[in-house]
Amino acid sequence: MLHGDRTIGVVDGVVDGVAESMEAMNVDSKICQILLGNNKAKQHEIAEKLCVSVRTVSRAFARLTGEGKITREGDAWNVCEHVREHVREHVREHVERIVAVCVGEMTEKELREAVGMKSRSNFTVRYLSYALEGGYLERTDK
Repeated sequence: MLHGDRTIGVVDGVVDGVAESMEAMNVDSKICQILLGNNKAKQHEIAEKLCVSVRTVSRAFARLTGEGKITREGDAWNVCEHVREHVREHVREHVERIVAVCVGEMTEKELREAVGMKSRSNFTVRYLSYALEGGYLERTDK
């Protein structure tokens, strides 16, 4: 997370080919994304992260399991490969949008507002962290 005067800037040469559109993820794909990062995440933890009820998450788990998109092995959840690819593509689109709107050095809040996202945790955990880890953006100081 960024605090104080720490800012983020686009890494040189990354902006080429950046996609302009971005779609909202539904609960199912958000759950799959969380499970890709932590396959032992509990339903109540997921509900808290997504700001939805545990019942909503429980219904989504039943739907995802019924559709064969996730499977359970012991205390871990596995996401099917075709779903993994879909989630990765969605995250890539969000990261590209973040990179496209990043002008010079911007704070996390400025970036989040520029892409029209309201949830700080959703933006930081699901998208900004991937952009930073992937080397598309870097932390800088003003």
